[in-house]
Amino acid sequence: MDMTIKPEAQPEAVDSDPASRPGVPMYKHQSHDVASAPPIEQQPETVPVFIGVEVGRLTPVFGTAVPPRGLSGLIRRRAYGIPEHSARRWMLLMLGDRVDIWESRMRRHPFLTVALIAGAVAFSRSRRHPATARAKRLTRRARSLLRRAIA
Repeated sequence: MDMTIKPEAQPEAVDSDPASRPGVPMYKHQSHDVASAPPIEQQPETVPVFIGVEVGRLTPVFGTAVPPRGLSGLIRRRAYGIPEHSARRWMLLMLGDRVDIWESRMRRHPFLTVALIAGAVAFSRSRRHPATARAKRLTRRARSLLRRAIA
């Protein structure tokens, strides 16, 4: 079997005359001059914004939808002081997100928050002093508060 390519079946070379190439009229030389782009104006800082250690400065545009607040804000502030390549930074940022969820739930349902705290305190006291009647009363009270909050 003959595997040679016949000269008339060979494809045209890419570096052949551009006038004979069918796609040449569609090509337009585009300059990729970065200096021609207008500079981005700096967004005003109306809320506290965290700056990562790699960036070292405030970027021109940043998000302000959820400003840092409470314990979750303190956790995120600590995370932004750690380099981006560290897993500890990302774990702290995820922890900050989870804490923010619980903070918002506590703001929406303060009665349930009080009931959960009372239940946790009663549970911890009953584990330390299982025989005390006071711990048992607190546990019963926390359960009734939880039932009312859920209902």
